[in-house]
Amino acid sequence: MGSAIEVTVSAHWINSWFLRALTIPILTVDGTERALSWRQPFRLSVEPGQHRVAVGVRYRGFAAVLGQEPITAQVAAETTVRLRAKNGPLNSDPFRITAVGIDTE
Repeated sequence: MGSAIEVTVSAHWINSWFLRALTIPILTVDGTERALSWRQPFRLSVEPGQHRVAVGVRYRGFAAVLGQEPITAQVAAETTVRLRAKNGPLNSDPFRITAVGIDTE
C-alpha cells in the first residue's frame, strides 16, 4: 500500500455554484501543484514524514492559486491520511483542511 495523502475538496453551499463553474481546485504538497476535481477523492503517494499541504483554487485563465491556508500533515509508514478541504461562505475565505481519518494496512 505505501504511505499516501488523500484529499477531497468541496465548496461551501453558498458559493459552490460559482466556484465549480469558474475555478479548478489545486492541491499543493511540498510545493508541487496538482489539479483536482470537485468532490472526488485524490490519492497521492508520499514518503513517510511531514508534508506541507495546501488547497486553493485557480480561476480559469489565471495563474495564481487563491485561498490557500497550508497545514503540516504527518504521514506514518504504510498509512493513508485522509483530508477534507472546504472554504467558507465568502469567496475570500481560505480552504481549511481537516483530517477525516487515517487508514492503515
